[in-house]
Amino acid sequence: MRGFLRQAWGEGWALVGDAGYRTDPITAHGITNALRDAELLVRAIIHSRSLVGYQTERDDLSLEFFEVPDL
Repeated sequence: MRGFLRQAWGEGWALVGDAGYRTDPITAHGITNALRDAELLVRAIIHSRSLVGYQTERDDLSLEFFEVPDL
């Protein structure tokens, strides 16, 4: 089962966790990734950073979990 990433944000909305990407459930990181993404998003909003940065950081951190089932 291969993972994929969705657009992380748009005007008036943002996705976190499983709503934003798909990973194999064997990794058992669903709630952890959702909480991590929520923290990244809150930091971006509080510090008035672009949500492009949120998406880049989220994508970079999420991609490592795409390879786990192949090990």
